[in-house]
Amino acid sequence: MSEVILRTRGLSYIYGMSTPFECAAIHDIDLDICRGDFIGLIGHTGSGKSTLIQHLNGLIQPTSGTVEYMGRDIWAKDFSRRSLRFDVGLVFQYPEYQLFEETVRKDVAFGPHNMGLDEEQINQRVLSSIKAVGLSEDILDKSPFELSGGQKRRVAIAGILSMRPKVLVLDEPTAGLDPRGREEILGYIKDYQNSENATVILVSHSMEDVADYADKILVMHEGQAVMFDTLPAVFSHAEELTAMGLDVPQITKVFIKLKNSGYDVDTAVYSLDRAVDIIVEAASKGK
Repeated sequence: MSEVILRTRGLSYIYGMSTPFECAAIHDIDLDICRGDFIGLIGHTGSGKSTLIQHLNGLIQPTSGTVEYMGRDIWAKDFSRRSLRFDVGLVFQYPEYQLFEETVRKDVAFGPHNMGLDEEQINQRVLSSIKAVGLSEDILDKSPFELSGGQKRRVAIAGILSMRPKVLVLDEPTAGLDPRGREEILGYIKDYQNSENATVILVSHSMEDVADYADKILVMHEGQAVMFDTLPAVFSHAEELTAMGLDVPQITKVFIKLKNSGYDVDTAVYSLDRAVDIIVEAASKGK
């Protein structure tokens, strides 16, 4: 059985508590997130996604309920949330706006330096992290503000990777990128997950991206976790997802249409490879 690395129980958060603007952002969320999971976190705007992920490394304190990291309540008096943020790295949407140092080298080294590593370790972390996001060493002494938008995005992600987080949480990391840039960034994240056996939580509005990279999906709706399961299990509820205002992969829509037209096909299809397998199997049976 996989090791649970993050756990929430009864997790709730209310904005503007005891004011006329009181609003429950998330409510009564129970999750077991395991080491090595790649989770796609989906939900329409206002569903509670961003509020949830900010609880995972202690940026927000719950109104009620608990968040545990490696079996320990992160809000216990003797728990170091500073250390937690090295282990649970959070990449905000448009992370390039978080760049602030004079050079790329200093920006990527910022986390390892605060971890108390020595200069040799810091330099190794910087070089390996820059390489991990597909950048060359010749940019290290440039100002991050001289770089293209896509390069800035990679530098910002490298700054999080340099801390070697056990959990990598990314809020729309490919927003605004072209298809090639999006595929490259997600590929680097997947490589990091595989090489470090890291847990990845990817917030995305793209069902295609989630289907291509995640192995589990967490669906948020009106502040609650309404589904959390494997891709086939979640996409078997494609019509429910659509009713929540969520999109599904185009290939899933095709198979729903086939099903509604009278064809006996599985609608839990989320990738072209799976679609081909089903069509070949149906053809072999003469359907």
